[in-house]
Amino acid sequence: MILALSLVLAVSAIPSMKWYQVQPLKDARLTDEHIQTHWESFKQTHSKSYSSMEEKSRFIKFNNNFKAIIQHNAEQERGLHSYRLGINEYSDLDIFEVHMKMNGYRQSVGAPRNGSKYMSPLTSPSSQTQSTGGRRDTSHQ
Repeated sequence: MILALSLVLAVSAIPSMKWYQVQPLKDARLTDEHIQTHWESFKQTHSKSYSSMEEKSRFIKFNNNFKAIIQHNAEQERGLHSYRLGINEYSDLDIFEVHMKMNGYRQSVGAPRNGSKYMSPLTSPSSQTQSTGGRRDTSHQ
């Protein structure tokens, strides 16, 4: 989970992305009301809307990520980490969804492929070796 959040944090360094830090709780009690407040703020900030079935699933993922962020930031205050985590537009995703969304180039289906698979070098290493007999030209020295 922390790996997913680390990836999310790395992605959140992009300037155009909206995110905010979550402060460690002073009383060490995380209430459902506290999480629900952040959930509603998250949905509003990132213009998220879900069907009722999907909202339950997304809330569970957000809840897990939120608790991991709280724990990580508390550990960071104790000097165990050199960075803080925060809520961003990917906070309702699990690690697998982050990987699917962020990793690799996906070419559009049916997009034209105009490139060459292989282009030989302009001068191949074998032609250079043959012309000098395998030795370097030292005439300029």
